[in-house]
Amino acid sequence: MAPTRHVYDLVDNTAQHPSPIWEDSSSRPTRAGRSVNPDSRHEKSGALLTYQNELGEPQQGQYGPRPVIEDRARSRPSSRRVFGWFYETSSILVAAASFAGMVALLRATDDKPLPDWPSEITVNAILSVLVTILKGALAITVTECLSQLKWSWFRQERRLVDLITFDEASRSAWGAARLLCSIRSWYLAYFGAFMLTISVILGPTVQQTIEVRVRLVEATSENATMPICNTSMFSMMSFGGGAGMNKVNLPVMGAMYDGLMQTSAQSPIDPGCPSGNCTFPRYQSLGVVARCEDRSSELVLTKRGFTETNDTTYNTTMTPRECADQVPLCHAEWPRSGLFLIPYGTINSTVNYTLRASDFAERPREDPPLYVWHGITGPGQRPQEPEVPPPVAVECEIHFAVYTYESTMSSGKLSESIVSTTSAGATLNGTGQWDFQNYLSLTADPCYANGTEINSADHPDLCTYSVYSAQGLSISNTLDPILTGYGYRTASNRPGFEGTGADVLQALSGLSDGASLSDPKVGSFEYVDRAFQSLAAALTNHARGSDAVCGGATILGTQWREEVYLHARWAWLVPTAVLFVLCVVFFLAVTVKFRGEELWKSSPLAFLVARVRVDGRELGPEELRKLGGAEAGADKRSVEKMAKEINASLGPVR
Repeated sequence: MAPTRHVYDLVDNTAQHPSPIWEDSSSRPTRAGRSVNPDSRHEKSGALLTYQNELGEPQQGQYGPRPVIEDRARSRPSSRRVFGWFYETSSILVAAASFAGMVALLRATDDKPLPDWPSEITVNAILSVLVTILKGALAITVTECLSQLKWSWFRQERRLVDLITFDEASRSAWGAARLLCSIRSWYLAYFGAFMLTISVILGPTVQQTIEVRVRLVEATSENATMPICNTSMFSMMSFGGGAGMNKVNLPVMGAMYDGLMQTSAQSPIDPGCPSGNCTFPRYQSLGVVARCEDRSSELVLTKRGFTETNDTTYNTTMTPRECADQVPLCHAEWPRSGLFLIPYGTINSTVNYTLRASDFAERPREDPPLYVWHGITGPGQRPQEPEVPPPVAVECEIHFAVYTYESTMSSGKLSESIVSTTSAGATLNGTGQWDFQNYLSLTADPCYANGTEINSADHPDLCTYSVYSAQGLSISNTLDPILTGYGYRTASNRPGFEGTGADVLQALSGLSDGASLSDPKVGSFEYVDRAFQSLAAALTNHARGSDAVCGGATILGTQWREEVYLHARWAWLVPTAVLFVLCVVFFLAVTVKFRGEELWKSSPLAFLVARVRVDGRELGPEELRKLGGAEAGADKRSVEKMAKEINASLGPVR
């Protein structure tokens, strides 16, 4: 008799399910070496079983009730299909919770200071955990849906190698990308494979949602301060050798030299701003201003020639152009100042003593200057050039002034600009003979207090600045020797300067170094004006920063400190939201497609009950190998080659 076979059909719920069939062995041993009694009964039901031989001929026996295993297969509860997507639904809910957690975290930290959490945990670390959970939850849902779609794909004859493609697609983004490139017709699995492929962007895009920025916030613990000279004090005067001979103190004298020489050693304003970032309201400060005017029209230019007998010829008037063309013969005279500039001269200067007139009545009462300087400048002997400028007469005055400023400090760098200057309108008050008994008054217009414009008439204590005229006298006494002297240039490379202010006069003329010898602007009005503007700025800045001059007066500003904060860039969360929505849509589409069907998904048990059909015929493993030309025990490569060549369907797996 033939060996025994036990045949089951576990998958076809619509076909007839025969009872187990045992081959009649007449008590001969089976393949397992055991004998089978023809009168054997079912183990649980006690029914007689029928048998057949190897030829399929039925033997005598009795049909009994179907086995319990078949009854279970036929009576599967519908609840298993209803809850067949339980884990995938749970994964969707977990992904939704993770996404909601990311949104809540971003809202809680958006535009907020960097949190100080235990163990130096950062917001990016929490986002990384949440996006990992979300990505994993979505992957579970999508891969299970792809696995279920695999069985639907093979309801028709397909290449057996697609089994590998679907299996790899449910494992990684790379496998999903291969699925997109391998399947040759549109299928719902394309949608899932596409989502798995682009899911690699979730981590980087979520990390981009948080940006660390730095902003300035008000530091309420300490105010910023800006040095100024207010209406309470202004004193530059030091001692002198006699009455009316007082000069400024040495620090102020140093500031004068720095300004006239236009060096980088000028004292910068040093506001009280430890954080390096401060803002100040509009403020005012007392200082000095320089006014220079070109008086060249007052010059008298004459030609003075010399004969062989050294007789001099005078009173030959020249025009400025003729003077420039005949520099060796041009003599310039400024009658009002008593100055003259002989040929080859570069500079000649003097001072005006109006402010120190002994008779108080002779002094100007309106807009009195602190100092007046007169000078004639010229190019001297220069290399041959097409045009040489004629001599220039310059008058410069120094006045008290009230400056209105706006300033900010950013990253330790001060940016200060002058909004307006009030220098005209000062008056000389008093009737005494001595300078200590008289004072200069100057009212700021407009006037500011704590950044707010106020009426100067209502607040004279805040808007009217008064300075003893002796302060101006000390400035004049100090500048007299510094700015008095004479310069000449008999050869283009041989400039010379004489007098108490020789070095300063060299700076005023513009001859600062060897390169300046060929400068066409040497001896021009521009150089003189630049030096006096620098002098005024140096004196004003020094006065503001010196406690000895202005008593350390300051105005208050706002100090800002740097704060590190987080900024949410919501646009970078859009890819995650879109992918989540697509995943939900894909999941719903798959659940609708397989509604009421058996859900095998990624379970390998499906292969135990699946039947392979080729051209409508069911084939076993041996027949498949023969059809594909693979030998028994063939290696993996041979089997894969066979799978690429055979189109088959798997069924009925539902």
